[in-house]
Amino acid sequence: MQKWQRHFVRRSNKVEYSLYNEASNRFLLSAVRVGDDIFISQHEDFAKRTLAEGQPPRALICAVLRKEVKGKHDLNVFRVYSYSCAGCDTVLQKYTCGFERAPPLQCERQMLVSVRHAKKKIPNTASEAHHIQVKLPALQSTAAHRCVWCPRTQPADNGGHVPPLADDEVIEAESQLPVWNVARRSLSLRFAEGRVKKASAKNFLMSIMKEGDGQEQRHGILQFGKCKKQTYVLDIRHPMSLVQGFAIALSTYGWKP
Repeated sequence: MQKWQRHFVRRSNKVEYSLYNEASNRFLLSAVRVGDDIFISQHEDFAKRTLAEGQPPRALICAVLRKEVKGKHDLNVFRVYSYSCAGCDTVLQKYTCGFERAPPLQCERQMLVSVRHAKKKIPNTASEAHHIQVKLPALQSTAAHRCVWCPRTQPADNGGHVPPLADDEVIEAESQLPVWNVARRSLSLRFAEGRVKKASAKNFLMSIMKEGDGQEQRHGILQFGKCKKQTYVLDIRHPMSLVQGFAIALSTYGWKP
């Protein structure tokens, strides 16, 4: 079984985020929230520059988490777009996707993950919990390593509709619901290796179904939770990538108890 990759996130001013490798304390990614959108960068001073300049410096952005739908029943849908494309840049070596979209959306090229938030009833209780469902591009043995979801590989028909993805192009994951802890007389989640230390509405554990011992079992691939003031653990496992995990975790910014 793949080991957890351990990281932590520091939050400042409720809109600035920095991601670090836990073992080395090395900076990895930063992010800043502008309205309902969160821009991600590989530059450590990105959030500070964005707040100082009033908008994200486009040349420093590597991906964006964009809220696309807010519907009934507290439903939110986010999508994460890369500012590069593994298919067009690495395989075809041509900048072909994104040009047909109006600025600034033409910079948002390959879609890395689709995130759906909702409330879900906890079995055997009268309570509801935040619930996340995500769709990730499936892994494959090509130069791009994952299925590439971009405007060029998923062209819309004459009516503007993009056809649904095939089953082998998608990895589906969802967050686990808390269960009633008799000893604590409260709802709780069992996080791997006891990593999450503090209660928070933003704590969640995400898993996929995986074959094991002759039957399908839940396999954790992302856990995010508070460990101390303004600091959260962010651990990922294959097949979750770091940018995907960081963006999914940041999509919980609006969660309240």
